[in-house]
Amino acid sequence: MKDGAKWDLKDHPYQFKLLGASANSNRAPFWNKDGSLNENGCEATSAATVKENGEILIDTGANYQSGDYDLYLVEVPINEKRTTFDKAIYKIHIKVGTAPVKWTDLLGIRINRYAVDKDASTVSVKKEGAADFTNCGADFYNWTEDSATDVVSTVTIGNNFSPAFKNEQASGSWTPQVTKRVDGGEMQRFKFELYTKDSHGVEHLCDTQFTDKGTGSEATVKFTDQVIFGPLGVNGKATFTYYIRECDASKVDGTKHEGYKNDTKKFKVVVTATDKGDGTLECTPTYYEVDANDVERETDTPTFTNTYSTSLPLSGMSGVTLTYLAGAVVLCAAAAWMHIRRKANAKGGKRRE
Repeated sequence: MKDGAKWDLKDHPYQFKLLGASANSNRAPFWNKDGSLNENGCEATSAATVKENGEILIDTGANYQSGDYDLYLVEVPINEKRTTFDKAIYKIHIKVGTAPVKWTDLLGIRINRYAVDKDASTVSVKKEGAADFTNCGADFYNWTEDSATDVVSTVTIGNNFSPAFKNEQASGSWTPQVTKRVDGGEMQRFKFELYTKDSHGVEHLCDTQFTDKGTGSEATVKFTDQVIFGPLGVNGKATFTYYIRECDASKVDGTKHEGYKNDTKKFKVVVTATDKGDGTLECTPTYYEVDANDVERETDTPTFTNTYSTSLPLSGMSGVTLTYLAGAVVLCAAAAWMHIRRKANAKGGKRRE
């Protein structure tokens, strides 16, 4: 397995070889001081390239009889600038059993099939600079039956969490961020996504972030740092495109709020990566606002704006009207009471003005 989690391995020409020697012959391959591989008289299979998912599949092309064998798995350096190749050498010691586990008859000739003795077969590794091979952990490799013959004869070395080979390339990082603004209201919980698109237009989510409720009318939405690896072009530069959008209001995410209207535009971010020559890349982002018609314009202030607006419902207006009417009735009643009282006073005695 090769480390393909950090960059796309599609169309990469990484090459690997499987070398063979008699068991315990001490003819293991090694690296010369100039960085070239010395096969040390081992027999080599054809070079195999890595798959897009990071797997390396090598068929030995040989049928082994009972006995012991040593195979060596190595990466073959290719001419790719700004790339450090993994010089690990894996020694696969194979013990083929003596008792046939399967046989077939071909024109009266019995052909026996022998399985690998998993308990007596081991995988060890010699890392760059190490003096000798050390055994790999039992969870780092495993033997399985071949699907065509049902005989134990396939070994898988490494996994997605701990690949057998790791290549290092110049890398750099950048921090995507936009501004969120609310006109006429206070900040609520809103959701934003950072994503990329492949050559087929399929979206691949990179990160998701939310704003915090009650932080004024403006907030900065900052995504996790995005790491960029080579390879770069001949001039030491390459561009990588990202997109940022505000997600639709959702009750599940807690981003749906009465009176708030989400911003439907998106931002395109073109990141230019430049090789600084010291194993690092300088990553410079340029933001473009993209409207509903996919018209782009460059901007230094990428901002999503929500508008908050309210209007009293009809039932509310009726309630207000009734309150005023009730108040008017009370005032009229008070005026009538005062008028009657004043008349009474005038009739029964001295009139008071």
